[in-house]
Amino acid sequence: MNSNQFNYDQIEALVRSIIKPLSEEIDKDIKKRREEFDKDIQKSREKFDKDIKKSREKFDKDFQKINEGMIEFNKGMVELKKRNKELHEEIGGIGKSNGAFAEEFFYRGLKKSMRLGDIQFHTIDRGIQRYRKKVNQRAEYDIILINKDTIVIVEVKYRLTKKKVIKFYNNSLKKFKKLFPMYENFKIFGEVAFLSDLENASDVAKDYGLFVLGQAGNNVIIINDKVKQI
Repeated sequence: MNSNQFNYDQIEALVRSIIKPLSEEIDKDIKKRREEFDKDIQKSREKFDKDIKKSREKFDKDFQKINEGMIEFNKGMVELKKRNKELHEEIGGIGKSNGAFAEEFFYRGLKKSMRLGDIQFHTIDRGIQRYRKKVNQRAEYDIILINKDTIVIVEVKYRLTKKKVIKFYNNSLKKFKKLFPMYENFKIFGEVAFLSDLENASDVAKDYGLFVLGQAGNNVIIINDKVKQI
């Protein structure tokens, strides 16, 4: 072999002598880059954790405010429901009081005269409730006037409405003979008595052929006596 020629081992050794420093330099660069990457990752993670913590703290504060607001809202709703209930009870009490006053007024007036126009009565009943199992019906009547052959059924309202007139005529008034069969041969008339009529509901009563009573000072007055038997 020529002395100027390299054998395989010499070439390998030469290559290794060239590559080794280069490889070490590459390893150093990779290691450096990895360390820089790890630092960046750590910084990003720390920043992310810090942002998450900050967001969670803000969320917790906002949620606490919302929760406190809901607690106050619920307290307000409880108070509102309580006041609403009290108001309904007050209104209901006023309505019952007005209704009781109107019923007492007309009962006393009719009891004093025991008369409707030319019809004289010998009995007056008040607050009659009736249930008859045979026909499975029930009704309540404010005032009932009776003589030997005639009955007048009086519906008393503090404030008369068309709906109340229609209900009285088609419901409790029509049930009377079924609930009181002993009076089936009597002449039956209906009557509405009121202290206030904002809907001209008395006109409906007149169309039905009901007696209509009103108030004039301390006296009961007949507004309509053109009546029809039920």
